[in-house]
Amino acid sequence: MDLALGWFSYADPYLHPGLRLGRTTSIDCFGWGVPWRAGKSPSTWANYVSEFSLGTWTCVIFVNIMFVATLYCFESDRSQEALGICIMYAYAMLMEQESKIKNQAFHLRIFLTNWLWYCLIITTAYRASLGSFMTVPAHAKDFNSMTDILKSDLKIVGGPDVVKILEQTSKTSEISRKFLARFQTLPPQDFESVMNQTVLVRDIAAFGVKRFLYYHSRPQAKKIKVKIPFRLIPGCLLRAHTTQLLVQKNSHLYNIINNVLYRLFETGIIDHHILHLGSNRLLPAEKIKGRPLKMKVIWCTFFMLMFGYIVSLIVFLFERKFPPSKNRKHKVTLVKPVDLTKLQSKRQERNFGQRHFYKGQYLW
Repeated sequence: MDLALGWFSYADPYLHPGLRLGRTTSIDCFGWGVPWRAGKSPSTWANYVSEFSLGTWTCVIFVNIMFVATLYCFESDRSQEALGICIMYAYAMLMEQESKIKNQAFHLRIFLTNWLWYCLIITTAYRASLGSFMTVPAHAKDFNSMTDILKSDLKIVGGPDVVKILEQTSKTSEISRKFLARFQTLPPQDFESVMNQTVLVRDIAAFGVKRFLYYHSRPQAKKIKVKIPFRLIPGCLLRAHTTQLLVQKNSHLYNIINNVLYRLFETGIIDHHILHLGSNRLLPAEKIKGRPLKMKVIWCTFFMLMFGYIVSLIVFLFERKFPPSKNRKHKVTLVKPVDLTKLQSKRQERNFGQRHFYKGQYLW
């Protein structure tokens, strides 16, 4: 045999000394493929706090504290019981409970009107997000490092061609030695079945060239209609140069093949076919997770609330400087009393006449 076609890695430990690889055309990234969301599942209470981001929750808590403090300042009774009443009043308004308290001061009316408007928006947004989170529960976290794989119960598997690579890296890496202790070497087989088990059974973590992991997972990707049906751990444990041609060591075709590969590489034909098979550029570190309500979406609500507080403060200062007159006279409309006895007798007489009037004459 003078020529062989395929994918050949410079890091292949089984390369015969009598063979020679062609010109380098690409660089393979050796890494890990794990099931999507194979990490620890979130606790139940996470469904009730994941609706808002940390910044949004901070603003909500700050606004509630400021509202309670403002109510407490307007209270004449500064006891601990009055503080508890203010807290319960704020909570009742958030829960949209009816309040029979009528405020006569204009600044308090403006203050409470803006607060009710804010409560309407916040509670509506929270209930909408809570409904979506309860309908579609939060998924488990994705693996982001090799340490996450070691902490899990996944089976660590790979082909016989990658065992030597782990053995070489284990000489200088402690984490590679831990992986090698749990590593299960698979017999020579179609790697598509391994990727099917990774996607469907979700009990293994496969080690190999990321491009090949992606290539053998494409049938499952077409079935479930996603781009990548499994999770690729970011980063590469090892990068190795690869080529598509293999010749004998003393073959006269070596220089000719290298010239052909050089021209194909410069024209972009090789890069086009590598991209078609699935190169590393098609494999971003994708993360699928819920989207909490962030401040950049709801900042206008807090801005309008603060604006209403400022208007309320200005009205309060005007009321303090120009208090309403206590001796202000109000126009009173007097109503003449009605004699109900006379009114009832007239109504009875009118009804009597109507009952005894027949064909233009009275019936006596």
